[in-house]
Amino acid sequence: DHSALRFFSVYYNKQEWAKARAFLRFSFRIIAVAAVICMVAWFLFLWDKQQSVNIRERYPRTYSEAFLWAMFVIPLLALIYQASAVFRSIHMIKLSLASMYVILPLGISVASLLFYKMNDGKMQVDGAVLMNLLVTFLVAVFIMRKLKKKLRPKYQAEEPRYETGLWLNTTFTFLVMNILTLIIKQADILFVGHYFGPRDAGIYSTAVKISALIPFGLSIVEYVYTPRISSLFQKNDKQKLQEYITHAARIIVMITIPLAIGLILSGKYLLKIFGNEFQSSRSEEHTSELQSHSDLVCRLLLEKK
Repeated sequence: DHSALRFFSVYYNKQEWAKARAFLRFSFRIIAVAAVICMVAWFLFLWDKQQSVNIRERYPRTYSEAFLWAMFVIPLLALIYQASAVFRSIHMIKLSLASMYVILPLGISVASLLFYKMNDGKMQVDGAVLMNLLVTFLVAVFIMRKLKKKLRPKYQAEEPRYETGLWLNTTFTFLVMNILTLIIKQADILFVGHYFGPRDAGIYSTAVKISALIPFGLSIVEYVYTPRISSLFQKNDKQKLQEYITHAARIIVMITIPLAIGLILSGKYLLKIFGNEFQSSRSEEHTSELQSHSDLVCRLLLEKK
């Protein structure tokens, strides 16, 4: 999706339809291959887990079915992300945001609620993942149809012209950056889960996700300004580029500071929405308990060395 913002916005603005068509073909094929590899690896892992001689090591039936359904979500989500990025690159921000951040989560919520009501107030993990898969499939069909309707008339008569080497080199750089970012974002939750158990990990993860609202301003700027900045950079319009970057920085500050102050003041009440136990992630008692656990783990690691 980062490569789409980098390349497709330029091809679209310059009306280089042959390269635009080639990039779309190439990117969706790469996504399909990567998704199949992930799905096969996922299935082999699940198969090996369920064939374990030790019954205790196997997943319960509902969890194994949930893993199986989730396997099919991978390619659909990848398609949605890529199509959303293409819409962002051509400045169709509303459709891009609506698909990813409105239709998809709202659809999953409504479908899960209906399933819960129709199942006598019960919701197991396999049912939740199945609702996720169903809604993700419908959103993927919707956004892909919109993409074809928007772009096919423009490049249909053009013969694709590929720049495979350039695309692969740039995409690989973005891939490494995304993997490192993902590890950094999840490392603390994995650490808490491994040493303190799933309960503390769940409580901690909720607090972390709420605090993730603070960079919301950066996300807005990335969605709106990144394609424009990429186009101006290609045109070498330094004055306009400086104006965009300055304006973007001001918007980030204007959104981030009030959000940070609001979360500091209302964090306790926001956590209460998830349940009284989640308030412990903000309490001093729980923080000191985690700190003592962390100190113990560090000492044990040092002793092992």
